[in-house]
Amino acid sequence: MSRQEIIDDLQIQLGYCAERYRAAPDGTEEHRASIREYHRVFKELISITGTIIGLDPDSELPDMDMPKDYVDFWL
Repeated sequence: MSRQEIIDDLQIQLGYCAERYRAAPDGTEEHRASIREYHRVFKELISITGTIIGLDPDSELPDMDMPKDYVDFWL
């Protein structure tokens, strides 16, 4: 798998995490787990790209649940 394919796959995974986040009721374990998984995948994406890249808006979480590095970079 090429580097770009890995990056693309990680971005797709972030989209799935965001989808699960929106589907889970606030405060539930599923909701918290989707945030933890999102942060894990985001860290992996940053380790591969070496920088913070823009994400599709549908792949983002609300600012309060996004990784701090991402929010600080874009805001």
